Amino acid sequence: MVRNRKRKSLYEVIGKTVPKPACDDRSEEKLNRTDEIVPNWPKKPKIMQFNVGRIEISLPYQLAIAILLGVILLFLVVYRLGQNNPVAIDSQLETVSDIPRHVQSLPALKSAESDTAGKLSLNVEENEQSIGKGNNRIVIKQYHLKRDLEPVQRYFAANGIETEIKERNNGFFLQTKNDTYENPKRAGTDGNVALNKIIRVGAGYKAPQGYESFAPKMFSDAYGEKAK
Repeated sequence: MVRNRKRKSLYEVIGKTVPKPACDDRSEEKLNRTDEIVPNWPKKPKIMQFNVGRIEISLPYQLAIAILLGVILLFLVVYRLGQNNPVAIDSQLETVSDIPRHVQSLPALKSAESDTAGKLSLNVEENEQSIGKGNNRIVIKQYHLKRDLEPVQRYFAANGIETEIKERNNGFFLQTKNDTYENPKRAGTDGNVALNKIIRVGAGYKAPQGYESFAPKMFSDAYGEKAK
């Protein structure tokens, strides 16, 4: 059977009747633009890079702010530790020590002067070592043995009355070292005050075993005499 060449096959007919999809120019344009944009995206700069012998540092502003806050916090911590550091306290003390000594000592001098004045004003009359205007001494006891007067001398010394033992007129005299008392017989004089103190203190004397007790008068018979 001879094929009729003038007749077209079915698939050829369908191919001619069905329109071919037109090429979307817009889609191609978009693809071309995308291809152009993708290679041109900006790259993130490196934090540190070398450029013609120089070191360039590029930090994002968020990171720069974080570093700045960290530095401020570190400074505050160091400052607080420095305040509690003994070295800082010592430096403050050294600053105070730079003040002239005569300025630093003024309050202490005033205090010492007031204390001294107060002590001098207290019991001046009872201080048997104070220098008076007279030339009298006080004889506490006269005895023929020196050894019996020695514990008495120690007793009065322990109570703030300095004495001495002198040998004269075939005997031994326990007397005050101060020969500048005013007349002990006259009331109100420093000699009279010293004499009354000796009698008052002497009343409490207790002789060691084997020594003269000087009872019953004890030392109430003490008297004043002119110093030669």
